[in-house]
Amino acid sequence: QTMRMFRKIVEHRLIKKKIQILQCNARVWLAKHLTFTRLIAVSAIQKFFRVQLAKSTVYTLREKKKAEEGANIIQRNIRKMQVMRKFRRTLNAVVIMQVTWRMHEKHSKYESLKKCVVCIQQNTRGFLARKTSFGRLSAVLVVQSFGRIIIAKSCMHKLREEKAAFKVMTFNAIFIQSVVRGYIVRKCLHEKNTAATKIQRIWKTFLMYLQYHSDLLDIIA
Repeated sequence: QTMRMFRKIVEHRLIKKKIQILQCNARVWLAKHLTFTRLIAVSAIQKFFRVQLAKSTVYTLREKKKAEEGANIIQRNIRKMQVMRKFRRTLNAVVIMQVTWRMHEKHSKYESLKKCVVCIQQNTRGFLARKTSFGRLSAVLVVQSFGRIIIAKSCMHKLREEKAAFKVMTFNAIFIQSVVRGYIVRKCLHEKNTAATKIQRIWKTFLMYLQYHSDLLDIIA
């Protein structure tokens, strides 16, 4: 509608200009060639054209009013649209701010809850680890004590066996030593006895020889 109104206004202005040009040409032509009657006719024609121009001006004024009303309506609508755009922008900005703030609150709550959960998990895992480690340590200590008892018993058994074997070995060594020493003592005594008997025999033979020599000397004397 606005474009149509604008086109009509432009057409009326062009018609006005054409009419003015025609009037100028007509006056020049009448001033040169026409007579008085013709001037009367020209005046009638001018009246007619003036009436037409008045009608056209009234029509153009109406069209102008309509165009102004249409322009005002368009301006109102454009202003409303601009206001609505600004309102929508502000509303979108407010919504974005609300969403970001809510997300920030949720994120902060999530982070705090996460920290609490992590702390609880750490404490529970530490408690469970300490409990399991304490149970394992107790089990390891029991196993170690049981193993040490077994090792001690085996060592004691080995020591007893070693002591018994050492006693047997010492007894055997002492017995062997006693036998060997008895043999050595008997051998020494035998050697001493044989030597003593030899000495006695030689001494007795020497004494017998002296007695016999003394007896021979007595007999010879």
